[in-house]
Amino acid sequence: MELRAYPARFVPPPQPGLTIPKVDLVLALGRAIELLDADLSAQQKRVALIAANIVGAMGLGRAEIARTIMAALLHGVGALAPAPHGNSTAVSARFLEISPLTRDLAPIVAASRDFQPAIGMRLGLTLNDALLAQALHLAHHVDEAIDPARFVLAQAAERRNGALEFTRTGLDARLVDAFARTSHADSFWLDATNFDIDTRIRARLSHMANAQADLDAVQDFARLYSVLVDARSPYTATHSWGVAAVANFIASCSRFDGETVQQIEIAAQLHDIGKLVVPSQIIEKPANLTVEEFGTVRSHAYFTGTLLSSVPGLERIAEWAKGHHEKLDGTGYPMGLAGARISPETRVIAVADQFVALTEDRPYRAGLSGQRALEMLGEAAERGAIDRQIVAIVHEKFATVDAIRRHAQNVERDEIKTILRAH
Repeated sequence: MELRAYPARFVPPPQPGLTIPKVDLVLALGRAIELLDADLSAQQKRVALIAANIVGAMGLGRAEIARTIMAALLHGVGALAPAPHGNSTAVSARFLEISPLTRDLAPIVAASRDFQPAIGMRLGLTLNDALLAQALHLAHHVDEAIDPARFVLAQAAERRNGALEFTRTGLDARLVDAFARTSHADSFWLDATNFDIDTRIRARLSHMANAQADLDAVQDFARLYSVLVDARSPYTATHSWGVAAVANFIASCSRFDGETVQQIEIAAQLHDIGKLVVPSQIIEKPANLTVEEFGTVRSHAYFTGTLLSSVPGLERIAEWAKGHHEKLDGTGYPMGLAGARISPETRVIAVADQFVALTEDRPYRAGLSGQRALEMLGEAAERGAIDRQIVAIVHEKFATVDAIRRHAQNVERDEIKTILRAH
């Protein structure tokens, strides 16, 4: 599927430079799930370690153990989608297909919840991937059978016998044998607890510490992240890609080098990921927000920065994304920055965000015309809230900016429709 959100002639050539640890990108996506549903996130981590023990006992090696863990950590990304799609591993798999960093995990995730040989064949799973999907399937069963009110070792024998009975449903004999051997150890069952689980997961992925994603891979991963956020509501369903496309074009018209332009686009793509802390009923409220509700909405910029800054190498991008609601006159949030303390990159994203937001439908109003959006940007610039030079670029090249916005939003709308299709 073509993922470029706007015509290729507006994309600067990729530049060498920034690289990000792949494992940290995946773990950051897992933290996004944790923001939305802490219980689901904890379950995914437990399943990851249970399945990793089974795969390790089959002798498949560290690379396959790592893929098992990552598939387990991400199998619940579909929960970020609106009901009734959120419980579907097929939806989770279609989200993961967006990025090359996670694409190979998609068929494993799709088959993991209700594995049957027919599903594996239909999804075109390799023999190893079918084993990984079965390991996740069994690990889910084991985790769901454990009584959280009892200490895990007190029920280990009972749960082991129940799981061995479950394996007679048609799981591969190698998997059954591996589970029978590894589940004798106390460590297998203690891995099914939440105690210090993040440390244990990182330890299992430590051999991936030097695997790096280049800027293009980070950009594709940012698209995955932004679609997850935008798909939660019809009022946000095309926002991030529109902002990213407009920010890219504005930055290209300014004096930024090609790599910085691409990083600005990534920051714009990710600027709203903190909205995962905002309940959908607030995002879709067709009336004025209460003081408490507006406070929740305002917090999203802060949490965007928190999520992104946890990834080594994304610190600058995190700051630019976090600051998209800052105002030159100091009236913005979350830091209340003013004047020169707001970077040129952040100023570009802020203008792009406002322009796209003004033209979109919201629960409380219809989208404004392009001309009216221009007028409102001009008024904000005159008040000293946003950068006049950047607004001038939007005015001067309005026809191109608006065409890029529309194209990008149409592409994201189609992407989300494809992901949320029934089957």
